[in-house]
Amino acid sequence: ITGKAGEVTQTYVNKMLDYADEYPDNLVVQRLAVIYGSALKGDNAQHYERTINSAIRYEKLYSQLEDVTEEDIKNSKIMVAQWIIDLGDYNTAVRYLEDVLAKENNKDAILLAARCYDQLDNYKKCRQMAELMLENTPNNTAALYYCAITNLKEGNIEESLEYTTKICEVMETVEGKEKHDAEVCLYAMLQYLTINDGSGYPYQVYQKLTEEQKNIIAENTLFYNYIQAVYYCFNGNSLDEALEYANAVLDSQENLSQALYLQGTIYYNMK
Repeated sequence: ITGKAGEVTQTYVNKMLDYADEYPDNLVVQRLAVIYGSALKGDNAQHYERTINSAIRYEKLYSQLEDVTEEDIKNSKIMVAQWIIDLGDYNTAVRYLEDVLAKENNKDAILLAARCYDQLDNYKKCRQMAELMLENTPNNTAALYYCAITNLKEGNIEESLEYTTKICEVMETVEGKEKHDAEVCLYAMLQYLTINDGSGYPYQVYQKLTEEQKNIIAENTLFYNYIQAVYYCFNGNSLDEALEYANAVLDSQENLSQALYLQGTIYYNMK
């Protein structure tokens, strides 16, 4: 029915979750209930708890299958954690990830755990996960981002700027999806460093930087041009300067999606 209708509605989700409650020992029904429940985000999260319960039942049933291996169980826990993260229950998700990490330093589990700890304001644990990842993959931009953002949130400005610089350095040496992923991390950091909108971006340290801290930014041209473009676009009330710096970013690094979006935002504000 959903396939023919082409959409997931609250009615369909409730029906699927009803089936999941009615048949708690049916693995397939639990999986479908999670897929349906995770797909619907528009009902003020009223069905999230029931969907998470289906995810928990799914993992338990899956781990009890006769031919399941330890590798399968590990991958199942990571998948269930990802489902639960999408539904916003970071405490439950991190428990599954900690089960995995107690046995091995799985890269996917490490980064998901870092995300959970960040959302739970456990910055020490978040940074521990990120640093663990960087021991073997020093250019992992997601891990660099978590080190940068947790240091910023704890007031360690120099450390935050140094990690952000490393993201820029990685961006300049990679291509394709890796470059895109790096830029997404960088753009998020630039927003945190420059914007204060009273809600999602409460830090806005850029105007308060010391000369030594400014020099950290100036040492990397990409970092300097990009943060200037973001700052002048959203805070400096100087769209001409914002455009000049955005153009400089795109001259040095072509087809950056976030920079193109920023450039479009500037043009839009210029009418």
